Amino acid sequence: MLVVSRRRGQRVLLGDDIVVVVNEVARGVVKLGISAPARCSIVRGEIHDAVEKANRDALLTSVEAAELAVRGAR
Repeated sequence: MLVVSRRRGQRVLLGDDIVVVVNEVARGVVKLGISAPARCSIVRGEIHDAVEKANRDALLTSVEAAELAVRGAR
């Protein structure tokens, strides 16, 4: 992991077409602006994690339901 220090208004470039700008720093919160092509998905980490967990839970529920159905058919 690369860790950089930036001040308000400074940028970090990711590749040729993604720019992250520090918009504001206040009370322990950093507000970032991200400019990226539409093909790039930008999602907050906690949202990504919640979706992954929901997908895993749904898969487990589906597998359990299928196992119950197979047992019931015997």
